[in-house]
Amino acid sequence: MDKPTLSVSAAATQPARIGYRWHVLFWLLVGGIINYLDRASLSIAAPGMIQELGLTRTQIGLLGSVFAWTYALMQLPAGWLIDRFGAKRAYALGMIWWSVATWLTGVVGSISALLLMRALLAVGEAPCWPTAAKITAAW
Repeated sequence: MDKPTLSVSAAATQPARIGYRWHVLFWLLVGGIINYLDRASLSIAAPGMIQELGLTRTQIGLLGSVFAWTYALMQLPAGWLIDRFGAKRAYALGMIWWSVATWLTGVVGSISALLLMRALLAVGEAPCWPTAAKITAAW
């Protein structure tokens, strides 16, 4: 006959906590979508970049490789930053970083600057999935 019951205060806060979790999940999803769109944008923009900027297909491939290698190499430092400064701060810093890098990509004037911006974009995006994993694991 002993059934576990919630106290009034616990029952009153439980729906708010569930709503907060959905809110957090929504923003993690938005961040992940933006993350993937930033990665895929190069393949969509490549024909125009070749025509308007005079880039070669080799240079386009190099832009993709610089992003991929930098992203992969930054996974371990990103995990350390998340553990050191907390998931919320690391995620916010990553989003600000990749937003600035994306904006600067549109104003660069050389292939070397474009390569640098793709690398900086990868640095900012690297904490996205480790942070999302840490946040959801804490639930």
